[in-house]
Amino acid sequence: MVKIWIYAEVSVDVEEIIDLDDRALGITRFHGVYSDAPPVDWPWCHLFWFRDGLISRAQSFFDRADALEAAGLSE
Repeated sequence: MVKIWIYAEVSVDVEEIIDLDDRALGITRFHGVYSDAPPVDWPWCHLFWFRDGLISRAQSFFDRADALEAAGLSE
């Protein structure tokens, strides 16, 4: 069974963008409010690869340390 979450309100705050030449790591924070449940607030990081000025690959992480490691960085 697939469960779909429907939020009454959603926002994403960009905390940091790290330029990695042909890649970029975006560190964001996701905020969501259900109509009848407690709000959610979690890190949501995105690693992008670029080719010819376009995104050629993207990977998302719910853990900042995992995202930094995938980008070859550390805390």
